[in-house]
Amino acid sequence: MIADGLNYIKGYRYQLFCEAKALLTPSCVVHVGAPAEKCREWNAARKEEAEQWDGETLENLVFRYEEPNGMARWDSPLFTVPWVDSEGECVAVWEGVWEAVCAGGVKVKANQATVLVSSSCHLLWGVGGGRG
Repeated sequence: MIADGLNYIKGYRYQLFCEAKALLTPSCVVHVGAPAEKCREWNAARKEEAEQWDGETLENLVFRYEEPNGMARWDSPLFTVPWVDSEGECVAVWEGVWEAVCAGGVKVKANQATVLVSSSCHLLWGVGGGRG
């Protein structure tokens, strides 16, 4: 799944991480790093007014934005693409994403609380102390 949108709140990225982990599916975060001023410039340059964010909404988005942190498990592995990237940088990011997600670079383990464990002992006992 590719979530291309306003994933600017880390709680949303965490939820996506949990969903992928529940399905034992590798995941990663690709972040396009652009300064707020550049985002304002891009927004103003949009031809269609319907495609532009109004000023107050854009400023709220900038204020609430929580940049991904590769040290957090839900943002790892993290690949950052600079907005002024070269073709070589794009290729390097793509290769990193491919290795992490498709070539086995990210190992996903099931949560221990949800793993069924077989046991040779009987866990059911009758009220009188005997087996049920």
